[in-house]
Amino acid sequence: MTDTKLNMPQTASLEPEKLLETLMIARVDYIHLAGKDEEERVVSLLDQALPIITKAWGLPQEHLDETQKIVRTERENIQRGAETGEYAPCSLPKEKVLQGMYGDEILQVIWSLFETTARTNDAEERDHLVKTAHFLSEYWDLQEWVKR
Repeated sequence: MTDTKLNMPQTASLEPEKLLETLMIARVDYIHLAGKDEEERVVSLLDQALPIITKAWGLPQEHLDETQKIVRTERENIQRGAETGEYAPCSLPKEKVLQGMYGDEILQVIWSLFETTARTNDAEERDHLVKTAHFLSEYWDLQEWVKR
């Protein structure tokens, strides 16, 4: 989508369900990349963003429950695999996991997080979502994409 006055790309928002799913996939990707050496700051950012998004957009609790169940299952599988050497297959389709993101997709997620921030009345939750957006822009290497 392009703004005809400025000839600049416009950022389209993700549907709230897609935003929740995208952050869940980012969390699962992080589990698979970090293994048992997950950094608690990252875990906290991504895990706490999920219920904030659910609340801000009024999504059904079942969406959050399913998302958290997938994250929990993947984390347990990786931890068990690190102990036993036997890893269970990922519970998500392989075309969704560890696929990376392109700049437009990253911008959609970041923009959607900012829109979610605007819907949030709690200052701590807003701050958390801004920190999550900042982390994800670094995690997905947005700055490198912009340079290209």
